[in-house]
Amino acid sequence: MRRNYAFIEGMSSVLDIDATLDVSNIVSLTRTDLQSLGADWKMVGQDLLDAIAKYEKNLHGEP
Repeated sequence: MRRNYAFIEGMSSVLDIDATLDVSNIVSLTRTDLQSLGADWKMVGQDLLDAIAKYEKNLHGEP
C-alpha cells in the first residue's frame, strides 16, 4: 500500500496546479476511490487511442 500511496501522492502533486491539495488527505482514499480513479484514467487512455486512430485514418484519406 505504501507504494500506491507514493504514486498517488506524486500524481496529485503534478496535477495540483493551484497548490490547493492537502496531500495528507490522500491516505483516506478507499479501494473504491482508487478503482474509480484507475477506471477514469483507463477511459482517458482509450479516448486518446481513439483520437489517434481517427487522426491517422483522416491523415491517410480514409472515410
